[in-house]
Amino acid sequence: MTKRGPDDEPGSPKPSATGAGGTKPPNRRRTEPGSIDRRLDAIRQCRAESVSYNGTDAASGSEAGEPNKHHRGKNKDADQGDSSSRRSGRRPPDTLPDDSPVTALGHRKGVYFYLDGTGQFRDLSEKDHAQAVLDGLFSDHAEWVRDHFSEDQKNGDQSDIRYAPLRRALMAACVRKGFFDPMERLRGRGAWLGDDGQLILHRGDAVLVGSDWYKPGVIGSHLYLGDAPLPPPAKDPQAAGKAGPAGELMEMLGTWQFQRGDVDTRLVLGWIASAMVGGALHWRPSIWVTGGRGSGKSTLHRLLTATMAGGAIAVSDATEAGLRQSLGHDSLPVMVDELEAGEKLEAVAGVIRFARISASGGELVRGGVDHKATRFVARSCFMFSSIKVPSLAPQDKSRIVVVRLGDLHGSAPPTTDGRALADLGARLLRRIVDQWQRFPQALEAYRYALMAEGASARTADVQGTLLAMADLLLNDLAVDTDSAQEAALSILSATDHADDEGSDEEQCLSHLLSTAIPLGHPTRKPIADYIADAADENIDANVALSHHGMRVIRDKARVQVLAVANSHDGLRNIFDGTEWGSRPGATGVWVQSLRRLPGAVTPGDCKVRIGQGRSAKPQRVTLIPLSLILDGKALGQRSTFDLAPSENAP
Repeated sequence: MTKRGPDDEPGSPKPSATGAGGTKPPNRRRTEPGSIDRRLDAIRQCRAESVSYNGTDAASGSEAGEPNKHHRGKNKDADQGDSSSRRSGRRPPDTLPDDSPVTALGHRKGVYFYLDGTGQFRDLSEKDHAQAVLDGLFSDHAEWVRDHFSEDQKNGDQSDIRYAPLRRALMAACVRKGFFDPMERLRGRGAWLGDDGQLILHRGDAVLVGSDWYKPGVIGSHLYLGDAPLPPPAKDPQAAGKAGPAGELMEMLGTWQFQRGDVDTRLVLGWIASAMVGGALHWRPSIWVTGGRGSGKSTLHRLLTATMAGGAIAVSDATEAGLRQSLGHDSLPVMVDELEAGEKLEAVAGVIRFARISASGGELVRGGVDHKATRFVARSCFMFSSIKVPSLAPQDKSRIVVVRLGDLHGSAPPTTDGRALADLGARLLRRIVDQWQRFPQALEAYRYALMAEGASARTADVQGTLLAMADLLLNDLAVDTDSAQEAALSILSATDHADDEGSDEEQCLSHLLSTAIPLGHPTRKPIADYIADAADENIDANVALSHHGMRVIRDKARVQVLAVANSHDGLRNIFDGTEWGSRPGATGVWVQSLRRLPGAVTPGDCKVRIGQGRSAKPQRVTLIPLSLILDGKALGQRSTFDLAPSENAP
């Protein structure tokens, strides 16, 4: 009888003493039957209790023996979230549950976008999904996270939160949502235009759409961000004109000595209404209040700020970057006091440029320290105040209405009671909301009337918006043609053009004619004088002009014109430091401006010799009628210049 060894399984044949080749089989470790299963069960039990079989505390990572060093070196999150051998009972979900307090919005270029547990917008890169950041993302909803992303133990207790599956679920939810563009989708506090033209008011903690209030979040195709609350519109409807809040405000404004009287009062009223709903306007007008000391500029600034009831960015010293960062995604008005000419020119220019871009809702792109571009869209109405208005470029003058204040002459402006003015602002806002459906018709009526009276398209946009918004506060009925024409006439006739800097081309020509040459010479005179002498056949005057890239000649009809070279070192020196300058050897920017002058012409392929002797080379030029220079009037017809270059040689 053959005796069965302890390694033999019941019912299995006993192996022979030798293998197939006559050699003994390898020795096998002697193990009691069923001992392997018992050891595996013990290990699983220890792991379920978060204690390793070799005595190492898996939660704390304290060392009890060498065999666990490799285990302790692994990422804790990965071990807890991915090791299926550690899981017991309930497992964390693979997807973000529907009742999650955090809303996944989408992703773009490795950035994932969320609304956190408090309703605020958050953008996280892949590496930002760390434990501390995720805790902040869910804020006071930690219990929800523990309920869904921790594993049950056999004794019924819960282990630590599994951050790895939470992280995966969040990012996967964003990927399923698709691409998300914050600039196009996000809307902060202020007013906005709905898809069907309705007015949407975002007051920070609530969003008014029509007559219904909603919590911040996804409404229609946009995401409205939660933020600090702003006062809502008044509960009760408001009357028009003198019987309503507009009449009360106009009475206050009448305390100041506006140079144009009721015209300025109405424009300021229109700006206040525009500023309250600037984000919903297609064009956002700006005003500049100026006056001497004691004219009440700062008091007016405080009154308008208080009327906005915290719904404005009001500062006394600002930069473009600071305003941009303060606004974020808001469309709130911006009010800058004491933006004086001659102080911090670069900063002042940046703020004015920001207002110009905001007028039409233009997009800004700025580089960041991380070498990634930041896109920003500005949609705010601006108000500036100062003793002196800085020199404004034509494109800025057309967007900003200048309001001048005179001395108060002993009369005191009203007190700026914060509570009373905040209540007044709420009533004004309610009036705008109720009358908003009239705005498109009112705007079109005033724009048409202004343009019919000779106003430019840009002036019609700015002044028309101010008049239309003021009309919402003052009247209940649609704007008729006669009323619009009367308002347009009063605005345009009261406009003071005495200090108008003129168009870009007029400013360029003025700079050229007023420059004294030879540059740096003690006995020099303005270029305009040399042109007048050259027109009287003074050869020396023409020679002096030729040294600076100009020459007086006659065209085919024997009409005198000034030929201005398109590229010349002398002209480059004259325009150096101005917006009409150029790089050496390049066509000057002055060419673009001078060609827009009445009667100016470019003579095609024909060139004119500029200079004397061997230095006289045929050059491409712009021809300006001399009558425009000497008499200030255009010829009324374009030049017929077509002479060959050789015929114009000195």
